[in-house]
Amino acid sequence: MRHTVKVQSRGKSIFIMLFCAVLSAAMFTACDPQQADKTGSLHLSFESSVRYQSRNINPSGISPLIIATYSVSGEGPQGKVLTNVVTDHPDLTINGLLVGNWTFHVTAYNSAGKPLVTGTVDTYVTTSSNSVDMIMDEAVGTGIMQISYTWNTDQTSPGATLSISMEDPVGTVSEHSPTSINEASGTATFNLSLAAGFHTLRTTLLSGTDILSGKAETIRIIEGTVSSGTIALDIGGEVDAFNLTIINNTLAPIQGSIACSPVSPVKGGTATLTYTPTLPAGILATDLSSQWYFEGQPIAGATAFTLPISSVLAGTHRYDIVIRHPLQGSIGSTGALIAVPSTAIVVTPIML
Repeated sequence: MRHTVKVQSRGKSIFIMLFCAVLSAAMFTACDPQQADKTGSLHLSFESSVRYQSRNINPSGISPLIIATYSVSGEGPQGKVLTNVVTDHPDLTINGLLVGNWTFHVTAYNSAGKPLVTGTVDTYVTTSSNSVDMIMDEAVGTGIMQISYTWNTDQTSPGATLSISMEDPVGTVSEHSPTSINEASGTATFNLSLAAGFHTLRTTLLSGTDILSGKAETIRIIEGTVSSGTIALDIGGEVDAFNLTIINNTLAPIQGSIACSPVSPVKGGTATLTYTPTLPAGILATDLSSQWYFEGQPIAGATAFTLPISSVLAGTHRYDIVIRHPLQGSIGSTGALIAVPSTAIVVTPIML
């Protein structure tokens, strides 16, 4: 009797015809010629439920997602065992499956010997024709994901952040932070160990609560292999309308006048200088600061609008007050000349 195994993956089919005559007893201990009347044949159709098509971020290596070999094993009645049969060619023959319950296992490997997917099927073998579909739908092992991010820092404000989430093959979502981030250069990395299979990586670039850019990538992870890639977060949003209000925070120089009391001070007497500003609309006197000067030199502590003079000097002397406002350009000065005539003293010499 003949046992045919059909393996389908990525458009190729491998027909494995199993005959006891070409395999040793070490591979299949159920090949007993005396049990010929109690054996049957089974047609196994191998098919992977995982589509090994090109993805955004794939594992490293040469054709890492292409099935190169299959390993088949099984357990049957009376302790009969089919040990690991590895094939990478279209034909393999074996004969004589003992009638009864059998469990078959198959694992697909790539050319680097990394397991891609596995499957198991239970079936009952009879002496008549048997057929069963064997689906390989379980990914094997763990691998490493290494992602690099880039973005244009001219389009981000200080404090830009990355929000990262991962969705595993069964739909469970987990939140993550980048492994490293450099806001100044617009780069980040995200490294993670993941179970084999397809994962969805979702990334959002944020400025505060504003979404600047985002991307979703499918990651394929296989046993003992690094899946790496670079994701460019392009910021392409445009603002429909942007209002720019121009505010003039400058003022004309502050003007004012100085009055002297008394109007005609005398030498050695007291006097008071009083400054009265001419205030522009919306400006208060309390907004202004002042400094008095005598002959160009600041007078210590003279920062009020009035300046008391305890002893008036004879002659002509200049007093100035400089007025400032917090707004740029709003500064002014006003000066006053105080002229006090001096009285000549005539001394008559005594003749001896």
